[in-house]
This record gives sequence, structure tokens and C-alpha cells, in this order.
Amino acid sequence: MSSKINVLVTKEEQLNAVSTMSYVDRIFAGTHLVLNSEDILKRSGKKIYLALPYVLRKEYVPLVEKLVKNDIFSGILVRNPEEFFLINDVLSGDGSKELILDTHLYIVNSEALEFYLENTALKTGGFYHSFESSKKEMSIVDDAIIKKGISGVSPSLVIYGRIPMMISSNCVKKTTGRCDKQFSFDVIKDRYNTDFPVLCDCDVCTNITYNSVPLSLHEDISKLKDKYEVRLDFTDESYEDVKSITEYFATYHGADKPPYEKFTTGHYRRGIE
Repeated sequence: MSSKINVLVTKEEQLNAVSTMSYVDRIFAGTHLVLNSEDILKRSGKKIYLALPYVLRKEYVPLVEKLVKNDIFSGILVRNPEEFFLINDVLSGDGSKELILDTHLYIVNSEALEFYLENTALKTGGFYHSFESSKKEMSIVDDAIIKKGISGVSPSLVIYGRIPMMISSNCVKKTTGRCDKQFSFDVIKDRYNTDFPVLCDCDVCTNITYNSVPLSLHEDISKLKDKYEVRLDFTDESYEDVKSITEYFATYHGADKPPYEKFTTGHYRRGIE
């Protein structure tokens, strides 16, 4: 089995890894990569989407307003309702870019999707199911979309990647007297001595604490690829990891083991209890 796949990249080495891979269709890149690696994005020949920050501070609004108008982007990945309305104002009348609604907009029923569609004049190319939805809950939303005749909006799903556990303005590096204003990863440990990666995104002065193990839905990949646009989210993975993981999901055969030992299926099978 081999097919196209979408990826979200956080670091330049990850961008270098996927930019020449034939399996990759869309690349979602955050503001840091766009500001520092635009040439690589342009040379990739892929469809490039700007992934907005999970939290958009007021002082960074002018920067985002400028970035979203860049012709390099086929669309914008919106992370929260405030950004949704901001981008609609900024791109009003611009039919060249599409909005993609990400997991944190919590499209957990068809009414939520209809709300966003009714409040935009821009093309909405798709939405991502919430990390908190089970496969049964996703199917209910998918069926309702078909029943209501909502067209032109593709349901999408993140099938690999560390899930954000906490998004904070409290910086772990600043708290420990190590603030260097560098976009980088740190690590915190819980009482069980488990490591949790923390992205210190100094471009927007935000910390994102990720789960200790990645979400991985590889056991259902064949069915999911037939039903959804699928995406791999890379956070702290190395160049080599990104290469092997992307190839694994793009060419998956039923008995193949993933190139990592520990993972979670999140709420996909059991939902929230």
C-alpha cells in the first residue's frame, strides 16, 4: 500500500527530510519555519500551509497578518476561534487560499462545523477531528455531514504525533533561569520520572508540553486512508526518524511494526471516560 500523506513539521531538519519525499503532498509549517526556512519551503514543490500558533498574542497579530498573505501558502491551518475570525478579516475577498480547521477547534458535531462554514466567505478545504473524539464519535460527525449535504469539506485526521498536553505562557527555561530566547525543545519529568518534551516557542513566547509518547493509529491505517486526509505531526523527531516514520505510514503493510516502541492510540478506540 502506498499513497500520499500530509505532514506538520516543527524543525528545519524535519522540513529537509520531507521536502523531497514523493509520498508527501502537503506540508504544514509553523511561523518559526516560515520566518527562517522559507527558501526550503519554496524549493520543496509541495503544497505549503501556514500552521498558526495555538495561542496568538496581541503583539504578534501584525506579523501573522503579514505572513498569511504570502503567496507561498496554499492555505492556513487555524488553531483557535479567535484566529478563525482574524484570518477571515485579513483574507477577505482572497480566493487563492483555503482555511483548514485544526483539532483544537473541536469539530465534535456537524453543528460546530456548520458554525464555522456559516461565518466565513473563504474556502474551507477541510477540518481535523478532535484528539478527544473516538472513532465512533468521528463516524457520527462524518455521517451527519453526508446526511446534511455539506460538500467541499474533507474530514481529516492526525494519525501520528505527540498530542499537546498543556499550552502555557509560563516558560520552563525562564523559570529555571535559563532563558536564551531560542526556539528549542526542553524536557520536564513527572513523579514517575517520565520525560515530557516541551517546545519553548520564543517567537510567540509560549511553551507547549507534549505527551511522553506519540499517538499512533498505524493499526487502522488502511481504513483511515480510505476515509480521511491523514497527517503526521512531527515535534522533536530527528531527520532520520521523520524519514522512517513517513515512509512507514505511506507504504504500510498490515504486519509491519512501527519504527518506534512506545505509543498510544489516545481516545480513538475508547473515547473519554
